[in-house]
Amino acid sequence: MRFATWRERGAMVAAAAAGTVAVALLFKAFPTLSWDPWPDAYIFVGTVVAMYAQARGMVEFWFAWLLVDLVGVPLNFANGYAFSGFVYVVYGALVLWGMRDWWLRSRTAPALEGAHA
Repeated sequence: MRFATWRERGAMVAAAAAGTVAVALLFKAFPTLSWDPWPDAYIFVGTVVAMYAQARGMVEFWFAWLLVDLVGVPLNFANGYAFSGFVYVVYGALVLWGMRDWWLRSRTAPALEGAHA
């Protein structure tokens, strides 16, 4: 796992912003696709960005998932979808747990083979 370069981060932020606008406009053009176009578009595109960063081994995927959860939880509860809201709460907890685990493991240097203690 590695940190993204500033160029990669900028590209992901730009893709997330442009993608959110494009998907929201699609949702607005076809109202049956979404009950709340802008947050739904953000969650959809944010999930794609998070999966892309995760697949590329970028540490920033943790933050992308957290941002998706920060929108998903209140959106679902506000729209009366308590079960989906709880699902996003669980996702958020798993992300925080995984992020903590990664942080602790990344700070522990592995013992070198053949090194004296």
